[in-house]
Amino acid sequence: VVSTQSTWDIIKGYMMKSLVFGMFLVLNAVLAKEHQVLVLGDFHLNEDYVDNVSERSDCKNEGKHVIYTPDKAPWGRFGCDSPYSVVRSSIIRAKKVVSNPEFVLVIGDLVAHKVSCKDASECDNKRREKLRRVLTNATKELSSRFPMTPIIHTTGNTDVVYHNQVPKKKEKSEYYSFLYDIYIKNHPGNRAIDNSENKMTFMNGGYYYYDANNKIRVLAINSLYFFKHNDHHNDPDAADEQMKWIEKQLSLLHSKGRKAVLLMHVPKDIDKSDTEAHISVSYTHLTLPTNREVQISVVA
Repeated sequence: VVSTQSTWDIIKGYMMKSLVFGMFLVLNAVLAKEHQVLVLGDFHLNEDYVDNVSERSDCKNEGKHVIYTPDKAPWGRFGCDSPYSVVRSSIIRAKKVVSNPEFVLVIGDLVAHKVSCKDASECDNKRREKLRRVLTNATKELSSRFPMTPIIHTTGNTDVVYHNQVPKKKEKSEYYSFLYDIYIKNHPGNRAIDNSENKMTFMNGGYYYYDANNKIRVLAINSLYFFKHNDHHNDPDAADEQMKWIEKQLSLLHSKGRKAVLLMHVPKDIDKSDTEAHISVSYTHLTLPTNREVQISVVA
């Protein structure tokens, strides 16, 4: 049991490093007995991967000066994002290792680097459609292997239209409607998650919850709203509202003697050796009631 005064202090004490895939007989800070849970993320699916193109050209046959290699690397090349072969085989392998997980946690970054736009000048319809296509294909691949298993997604900084940026208010309805469909509505195993309460918070900022059982609730947090590289003028109200939602959820769980798993992409701190502060200072001062005691584990 952890007592805390800071929303992020309670998070950082249990931070885990990102995994491509892993089996947890764990979340020991939260689970009273052994549970099988799959954690997947950072696929960075590169649909344009070419096996004889150098990492200096991002393994893509694009641009005027493509650098080819004498060797072929059909299973991926160091320095490049993942081809379909790697993503698909990783999910198949995960299924063999944990054939029937209680639920799957997906920590984001399904999309390759350099698909998200840097700015409006390069963000045409073709680029936006590519982002949607890669996200759709990656989630379908997961859903096909775990059709009736709850799959809880959070959004990574390469999964957004503008790299590292949450959608602006005028754009977020279309973006979150699309994500809600591919993350939740279109996956048969997520029927219990598809409810009006979750849809409301998801449409506000891509965050929601999943009740694994009567003792454990997973809070899927969109930590891009707190990311130091995000322009907080994009949608500042949604960031503050999400933080209040987190505090309310933790308070509710504490009052009912329940436990929490916090799922997010951007961590505050991973460990003492990590010198980069991921979270904006605007969101490190927020406090919880001083009498808060709640059992919690974080996957980020």
